[in-house]
Amino acid sequence: MQLPATAQDEHHIYFQAFNTSPELADFLLNNRWEKVHGLRPEVRRVLVVVGGSMTVKPHHVTTLACLLEEYRLAGVAIRFESGNAVVYQYLEAIHLFARFAEPITAAKQEFTQPNEATSFGLWSVELEGMNDFVRSAYQHFKGHFFQDKSLDFLTIYLGEMFNNVFDHAFAATATERIAFAMLQYYPTSQRLLIAVSDFGMGIPQTVNRYLQSQQQEPVTAPEALGKALELRFTAQSRPHNQGRGLDTLRTGVRELNGTFTIQTTRAIYHISRDGTEFIHKFSDVAFPGTTLAARIYYDGMRPEENELLEDETALF
Repeated sequence: MQLPATAQDEHHIYFQAFNTSPELADFLLNNRWEKVHGLRPEVRRVLVVVGGSMTVKPHHVTTLACLLEEYRLAGVAIRFESGNAVVYQYLEAIHLFARFAEPITAAKQEFTQPNEATSFGLWSVELEGMNDFVRSAYQHFKGHFFQDKSLDFLTIYLGEMFNNVFDHAFAATATERIAFAMLQYYPTSQRLLIAVSDFGMGIPQTVNRYLQSQQQEPVTAPEALGKALELRFTAQSRPHNQGRGLDTLRTGVRELNGTFTIQTTRAIYHISRDGTEFIHKFSDVAFPGTTLAARIYYDGMRPEENELLEDETALF
């Protein structure tokens, strides 16, 4: 949904929580800077109106951040308006507004811990800071919420999610390297949500480029996504992955009885808590880049190993 412009040089973006992947994709595609600039080259400012009565999830925030980063890189001034949204204060607390609001400064690109302990992010993904972000996220959630749970999976999952970004968004052929990550814990429902989004070429295009380089025929988007999920399949963009990245995520989340979703160009993958998997095709919209979203539940996390040992010794 786009609001009427109040000035010729200002574009309005209406942001809210979106219930389905096609809705989110449609919102992102209609507001991509390249499209807006092509239709209205006079645009120099953007107003983001935050609306809706629903709570946004991390994948909403990371995809919005990727969208706004395109405007920031183009030198477009960004400002925000509440629109009576229930999540306005939340977005302010995680420093989304400070990250993008005018005036634009280099300092706003740095990671800043939100005021609310349940959140971690928003972070503009870059290779040099990856290890620090992963370690800090682990320490943050371990110290605040999961003292009695093993969080080893967190460092593994985040590492594999970032490897995917470096494969598809930060490839040598990429013209713009845009990716964001964040985590959010919901104490009431005891769910930890992890989201990493990029506006790169997407998994299907990466897979098909590799297949064609091997003199193989290209496949459909769902088939390409299926191949990317296969153990040992690799597009060889980063040799250290050795075809384990996405398979590590899918099998690991299944073992923890969590959920895992991949939204990428014209295809979506999802695994539910009961282990059911599906890959669907986006027929009408090409979701920009790739978004990975994992949902881990407290009751599915393993106990801390030290406590297991103490329980075992108590038996003797």
